[in-house]
Amino acid sequence: MKIIPNVYRYNIMINGLGKNKKMNEGMNLLKQMHMKIIVADSVTYTSLTDGLCKSGRISYVLDVMDEVHERGFEAIVIIVCTYNVYTEGLLDEALIIWSKMEDNGCVRA
Repeated sequence: MKIIPNVYRYNIMINGLGKNKKMNEGMNLLKQMHMKIIVADSVTYTSLTDGLCKSGRISYVLDVMDEVHERGFEAIVIIVCTYNVYTEGLLDEALIIWSKMEDNGCVRA
């Protein structure tokens, strides 16, 4: 039996990698999804930003946020991301993300 990759299977793997702070692998899976023309969804981006935030890789979060903005998943993904950054004690980084949300029209100033 051949297992056919789809967004749900990728989401499970990305989420698990994020929980184990293996975000290089998680980001590689996102690249694989793009190459295989598997469209990432809000769960994909929420899992990625969650794992990146918890790994302290804020610069990557900002890159992912640009892609999130292009695909229209902003609100939930970025709110989860900002919360995670804040709870990790990274207030300055959370404020940067919040500012970017304002710039993209996700929140009202």
